[in-house]
Amino acid sequence: MRKAFTVVALSCLLFPSAGLALDVARCGNPSGKGYYPYLGMVGKSDAGWQNEKISGGLTTLTRLDRGEYDILFTDATKSVVSTRQDGAKVLRFVKGSSDAMFLVLYPQGTIETYTFLVDKAGKAEYMSTTSRAGDAGFFAKSTVMRGNCQFVNLDMID
Repeated sequence: MRKAFTVVALSCLLFPSAGLALDVARCGNPSGKGYYPYLGMVGKSDAGWQNEKISGGLTTLTRLDRGEYDILFTDATKSVVSTRQDGAKVLRFVKGSSDAMFLVLYPQGTIETYTFLVDKAGKAEYMSTTSRAGDAGFFAKSTVMRGNCQFVNLDMID
């Protein structure tokens, strides 16, 4: 028992944010539009405007300790991805009375925005944009998507 307590205490010291993450928003089923230019791995027949949809896709905004944030999402392969663990910086960009926007910057050449909001009728939703370019990625693209949220707790965002 004492050994288990020591391991837990040591983990909290080494990884202080591990047990202090709080979900601020939980959203899902995004859909929208994407544009894929005829570059990189994109063939001529696949270039242009495409409908985008991640059925069963989830996006969770999480607040870590020290006022930092992470965005977890289910990608097209149904894998859960942490933006921070994927190398991105997550910055709260704007906070209004009924919405908040986060900027996600990946070093590989992708910029994303996530806007979480509660509309005048009390409905929670989110919007996201992605812009990818550069030689580090397999293809360039720009997308805009939106989905419904189970909840958005704006009071947890500073």
